[in-house]
Amino acid sequence: MSSKSGVDKYVGRGLGVVAVDVDDDGWTDLFVTRDGSPNLLLMNQRNGTFQDFAMDAEVAYDPNGMAKAGMGVDAADINGGGRPDFVMTAFNSEYHSLFMNPGSFPFEDWTIPSGLGYLTMQDVGWGTHFLDYDNDGIMDLLVVNGHVNKVVELTRTDVTYKELPLLLRNDAKGNLHNMVDTAGPVFHNKYDARGLAVGDYDNDGDTDAIFVCLQDRPVLLRNNVGQDNGWAGFQLVGTKSNRDAIGSKLTVRLGDRKLVRWITGGASIFSSHDNRVVFGLGSRPGPAAVSLEIRWPNGLTQTVEGIKPDHYHKIVEGSPNPQ
Repeated sequence: MSSKSGVDKYVGRGLGVVAVDVDDDGWTDLFVTRDGSPNLLLMNQRNGTFQDFAMDAEVAYDPNGMAKAGMGVDAADINGGGRPDFVMTAFNSEYHSLFMNPGSFPFEDWTIPSGLGYLTMQDVGWGTHFLDYDNDGIMDLLVVNGHVNKVVELTRTDVTYKELPLLLRNDAKGNLHNMVDTAGPVFHNKYDARGLAVGDYDNDGDTDAIFVCLQDRPVLLRNNVGQDNGWAGFQLVGTKSNRDAIGSKLTVRLGDRKLVRWITGGASIFSSHDNRVVFGLGSRPGPAAVSLEIRWPNGLTQTVEGIKPDHYHKIVEGSPNPQ
């Protein structure tokens, strides 16, 4: 399929990919980060082929026209616009990148305005993932870092081999704040981290995480904050669509807010994630019930009413009642 889809012509060192519907046309697209090669934004042409629009979107190169050492990548709506925005990790002195999706090309480079550039200037980033760690309905960001040169400290005074992970809280406008003072002791320790996976491993309604390190034990991060707020969790099962429902768009309306999430393919690097989707509902007491709109990968739109918060719900494509 590489030849038939047209992706085999894009030669380069691809390290990260996330599959998500970039332009909300119901067809899944691909954002590919590449190491020393321009990034790709492969838009689905609705006929089994893809075309690269990274230059049009201004995500192929940095503002100086250089290709970054792109590693990890993820997508989520971080400013309430209802469209997927993108994060990409990179090498030290390059900054990790944040791209806002305004609904048309070009994207807005939010690396410096968000604070991400300042926070990551000295880091070599690998795994990254958007998550609403405190269940306030706003997507935050987790990044793990680690250099590739064990003796880098012999020549650099500002860069270390092992590096701090970052938990960055989003103010709902895309401005990111380092939560190192309250996130726990892991965020005060340095690691040679690589892969990062997220998911609710203890099924208590908030998103946990685990990352792996070179020549060291994995680090499991149990979330002890998110359960303080309300939440609703969903596991989608496709019937006409693919079984894991990858490519689905989920929307919950919370007062005058519209919370949009996607079940993506790929994301981060060296890792896969819990496909369940958790919507943070904010402070208690929250709504007695919420409604969920699902656009399945095959184009079917389904609305499920009367969903009870603080529970996981299994929804089978086409079935009117969640389990």
